[in-house]
Amino acid sequence: MAGAGIALVLGWLTAGYLLTLPMLMERLLAAQTPPQELSGPGEYAVVYGIAVAATLTVATVASKQRPLIWWLVAARAAGLYALVQVAARWADSRIEAAPEHWTPWAMAICGAAGLAALLFLRGVRAWDQKRGAGSRTPGLARRNGNRFGRPPLAGQIWVAMVPLREDPTQELRHYCVIVKPRLLHAEVLQITSKNKDGRRDFIRLPNDGWHKNKDKAHWVEFGQQPRKVKYTRFLANRPQGRCPTPAWQQLRSGRPAART
Repeated sequence: MAGAGIALVLGWLTAGYLLTLPMLMERLLAAQTPPQELSGPGEYAVVYGIAVAATLTVATVASKQRPLIWWLVAARAAGLYALVQVAARWADSRIEAAPEHWTPWAMAICGAAGLAALLFLRGVRAWDQKRGAGSRTPGLARRNGNRFGRPPLAGQIWVAMVPLREDPTQELRHYCVIVKPRLLHAEVLQITSKNKDGRRDFIRLPNDGWHKNKDKAHWVEFGQQPRKVKYTRFLANRPQGRCPTPAWQQLRSGRPAART
């Protein structure tokens, strides 16, 4: 636990350092005797290039729960840059950047920037999770088993090899509703065409928007623990469609539909 905590703090400070490298370098050089500054396009390109690369990396990682859209990543990177600058300037106003205070000043700048990046990452992921659940437009995610794959979004219906509840080592091909995408797997609820009318642990799932055969009935697990399916066990490179809104709202609330 201690090792994990240390690694987390080091990662946090390192991210803050990379994001604010131009500010740190300018202050460090200005504190030298005699004062110095960055000179030539090469030095500026390296220092600012590292900060830009770090900003784009954080924005890309934050956007991993949706298909990769470069203009959106760029816009988010710009927002992250502004947030980091506000955090760094705030920390700068609290500690004097004198030579004798260099270490605590730099730690404060890196810590504030790293915290801003962490809050940004968590906020974007929460937003994408919410949007993924509510959007009516199917994503065009690439197959998740390859290195360029994007994880599916909550509320989408995919076809995958789903583990059995009685024996998770055994799998069967099934449609499934994505409940929550994770880093290496998705939490899903299995869909079946076997009649489950009268059962409290299943609800009827309309075919609208995801299945071409309108006459074939389907049911989806309800109120049960989601199953875990690795992305390498998904059998298609895109979703079948979206879970119909009424059924998805039921699954999210965990409450059966009101009887009329």
